[in-house]
Amino acid sequence: MTYATELVRIRLKQGTTLERLKALRTEMAEQYTEHYGGSFDVQMYELEDGTYLDIWTWETRELAEAALGDTSKIPAFERWKSLVEVVSFDWAAEQDWGRHAR
Repeated sequence: MTYATELVRIRLKQGTTLERLKALRTEMAEQYTEHYGGSFDVQMYELEDGTYLDIWTWETRELAEAALGDTSKIPAFERWKSLVEVVSFDWAAEQDWGRHAR
């Protein structure tokens, strides 16, 4: 199976607290689960420059595009968009280079 990963680099808009964004992101993930099943994984990283990298790995690209194509089912997404500035958005596809863990 080939997973589709969206890499969304964001900056908080003035007046937005990280606590508010975390709560809203949890709500958003719950709404995606309700409408699209638990076919995704989410992670968030704070980068050294103060921006955040929000990573959503979906079971398929088609599922991801369907979810992103109709955000009317995800009211939390619309509120999320009002709190952040999207710095960049990219798709990534997993490559089989082997796993290296210690």
